[in-house]
Amino acid sequence: MSAPERLSPIQWDLGPFHALLSGVYRLRLSLDGEVIERAEVETGFTTRGVEQILTRQSWRGAIPFLDRIDPDGAVFFEWAYCLAVEQLSALELPRRAHGIRVILGELSRISSHLLSLAKVAKAAGAESAFHLLIRERERVLDLLELLCGARHALGFLLPGGVREDVTEGFLERVQEVCQQILQRIKEYNDLVTYNEAFVRRLSGRGVITKEMVARHRMTGIPARVFDREQDLRWSSSRLGYFGLKPEALESIEAITFPGDVHHRFVIRLHEVSQSAQILQVLSQKLAAGPFLAKGSAQLIVPEGEAEAEVETARGRLAVRVGSQAGRPGPAEIQFSPPSRALFDAVPQYLVGAPLQDLSLLLQSIDLLATEVDR
Repeated sequence: MSAPERLSPIQWDLGPFHALLSGVYRLRLSLDGEVIERAEVETGFTTRGVEQILTRQSWRGAIPFLDRIDPDGAVFFEWAYCLAVEQLSALELPRRAHGIRVILGELSRISSHLLSLAKVAKAAGAESAFHLLIRERERVLDLLELLCGARHALGFLLPGGVREDVTEGFLERVQEVCQQILQRIKEYNDLVTYNEAFVRRLSGRGVITKEMVARHRMTGIPARVFDREQDLRWSSSRLGYFGLKPEALESIEAITFPGDVHHRFVIRLHEVSQSAQILQVLSQKLAAGPFLAKGSAQLIVPEGEAEAEVETARGRLAVRVGSQAGRPGPAEIQFSPPSRALFDAVPQYLVGAPLQDLSLLLQSIDLLATEVDR
């Protein structure tokens, strides 16, 4: 008897708007039954030309436009841009301003991680965990609103420092919220992280190998699963967190496969704990003094080019800023966001996965299309 003829792969296009997708992009899949045989990603549906718009703004006037690239992680784009401008203009950042930036960055990191964890929990069917994680995130957003007057798109950093000093009672509220988060993380580990059904649903799925990380130059959680030194917070002198060192990650091992969805979930939750501990220390030891460097109000930037990097919740964000003599703002600006590498890895990442895991796999790598569509 002759072998049965193989059916042609099923072609399925999702997006640019679809409930299974984690953003505005198009995903083209070739399916062999219910197994993904090939995947292609198309972005560009929300491109706004932000980098070109920035070249028509003043050095300070560019800040609000940076927030539109990633409203949830606005402080990181502001931070990278300010570091590059400060390097060009030789501004010396006051120690108090640096401390406030670090506090805002860690609050934004916690907010982003909690949202990502909540999405993974919902995709895995853990609805209770989703609501609990979102509850904790709301408390962090309340802190951002207390300091900046906004929960997203903060517009708070400036070249040379920050827009305002911390408000009365803010540091005490940071202490309180961080203590609550650290207590809740223990509950999440009992309720969700090491729950047998949850582990079985996530383990062995969406494995990102060390070779994939190197090939696509991935940063953030997928890279730190294998090498915690990938975190710029501890290796960059310009982002030095006042000598603070993170709790070692070597003790966190995958239950089944290194680099799978559950492994990344555990690492991300651990980083929430790290950030909360860092905030507890910094809110107690925030240096006194000015929050804005002298000469930053009438900023004069000489001709030149500078690069800067920061560690966002998704990975390494790099920016290159160019200036020309006589211009009141940047002559050129170009970002290199972490989501670019994540999108490049998606075709390899999804091959061989069952269709029922598609949402879970996409949510677990925390894609953000607006970072790529600038």
